[in-house]
Amino acid sequence: MIFLSLVTRLFDRPNSIVIEGPSSVGKSFLVDIVLKFFPTSAYYDLSAMSEKSLVYTDEPLMHRFLVFYEAGGLTGGMAEYFIRTLLSEGRLKYEFVEKTNDGLRARKIEKEGPTGLITTTTKVWRHPENETRLLAITVSDERNQTSNIFEALANEETESVNLEPWKAFQTWLAHGEHRVSIPYAYDLAKLTKPVAIRLRRDFAALLSLIKAHALMHRETRNRDHQGRIIATVEDYAVVRSLISEIVAVGVGATVPASVRATVKVVTDILSQSDDETYASIEQIATSLNINRSAAQRRVSTAIKRGLLINEQDKKGQRAKVVLSDPLPEDDDIIPTVEMISEGVQVGKTAQQPAQDQEFENIEETEGMCSCAVDTDGKEKKKKCDDCKANGKDGKCYSFAVFEHTHGKPQPLETAALNCEH
Repeated sequence: MIFLSLVTRLFDRPNSIVIEGPSSVGKSFLVDIVLKFFPTSAYYDLSAMSEKSLVYTDEPLMHRFLVFYEAGGLTGGMAEYFIRTLLSEGRLKYEFVEKTNDGLRARKIEKEGPTGLITTTTKVWRHPENETRLLAITVSDERNQTSNIFEALANEETESVNLEPWKAFQTWLAHGEHRVSIPYAYDLAKLTKPVAIRLRRDFAALLSLIKAHALMHRETRNRDHQGRIIATVEDYAVVRSLISEIVAVGVGATVPASVRATVKVVTDILSQSDDETYASIEQIATSLNINRSAAQRRVSTAIKRGLLINEQDKKGQRAKVVLSDPLPEDDDIIPTVEMISEGVQVGKTAQQPAQDQEFENIEETEGMCSCAVDTDGKEKKKKCDDCKANGKDGKCYSFAVFEHTHGKPQPLETAALNCEH
């Protein structure tokens, strides 16, 4: 997901992400590993910055990612405001007054994007205006994941990877065609459930990630008449496997597995004893077989989602965790791969309705090309034998056939005039 998001830097609206989890879970390490596959021209990484450093920096920000290894490094409200503006507007414009030899003069600094953001955080609560601009990836805090990390660190047989071809690949992508068309975008729009306003941004991120995956495979993808790369259903399948749960969790249509397990543990603790009126963080941590810090963070996430309540009103005292709203049923927000595949197979993509409408009032005659019909519906009486073999049942019905015979698609009126068969 991080890798694919970095590829979206080549588009007009890069996909920004935040990696969240408790301290020491490996968030920064994960980002650092992915960045090794990209040239430094693809990103600008910082640990912290002053409020106005983005405005004054000489570093180019166009088609590049800003990387902050901890969101806390974005000190001050002005720094966060600049980043939000850069992500939303694709540029920064900052005007201020400076002292010159001619007195005080206004000066404007402009920094061009588009720019994406990758950051990490331990916080459960984020600025609401930042929340909807980022897709959140949660790093596992499970003990089995910790064991896997131990084994990886202990493995002395790991071979070093030559990263130069990967970096060269990214440079190659940036200098070639990177316009991508998604022929089933209309289906995605119609089949995605509009259950929350933030989906307006999440849907744009979905399209951007599909384009990024198609771009990475552009040498094996077809092109349309404009030379754009055509995304396939396989591109959507890969992206959906990465983003489906993230989107559903973001709009509250489902609950992360870790939070669901936490709520279930609280339910079990309260149901196993008549004397227990609340669950403590220690009990929850023990039942989940995780440390106290991870349990505390899970409880905070569940409280944020309205699933649990801490009835302890005294600061610094032991938490008294009780149940709140019932767990929601899992609900898919974006359509399944099968739903999109069916639409593509029967030709129900974005272009199809417009083409059908164009031709519904024109009478086709066997052996007559649709471009041999004038705007009034009269036949030009010109045979189009070259087209005949390519149409349905020996007839020509669409611009696709016209493109095959005449070189490029044109409006119907132009086609009628230019047919030379």
